[in-house]
Amino acid sequence: MDFSVYKNRLPFPERKSSISSMERRVLEKYGATEQLRSALDAQEAYEAALGDWRTENLRLQGEFKRDAFRELGLIGHPKAEAAFTLAWEWGHSAGYSEVFSYLEELAGLLKS
Repeated sequence: MDFSVYKNRLPFPERKSSISSMERRVLEKYGATEQLRSALDAQEAYEAALGDWRTENLRLQGEFKRDAFRELGLIGHPKAEAAFTLAWEWGHSAGYSEVFSYLEELAGLLKS
C-alpha cells in the first residue's frame, strides 16, 4: 500500500497574527479600527485556510480507511469500524503505515 497518496498536499496555514478579546476591546475603545480590521481579516483568513486543511485531511483519512478495508478484506465486516478505531488510536501519531499495521493485526483476529 502506497501511504504517500494520503499525504495532505495543502500547506499547513501560518498564523500571521491573532487578537485576544482584550486587545480587541482596546483597539475598539481607541478607534483603531484599521488595525482591528487588519488583525480580524488575518485571523479569518487563517481560520479559513485551517478549515480547508482539516477538510482535506479528513477526506484523505476516509480514502485511507476505505482502501485499507478493501485491501484487508474488511468491507462489510461488522467489527471493521471498531478495529479501525483501535488501530487509529494506537498508531495515528506515527502515520498511516503504523495504523495499517495495527489494522492488519486486528484483521487477522477478526477473520479467524
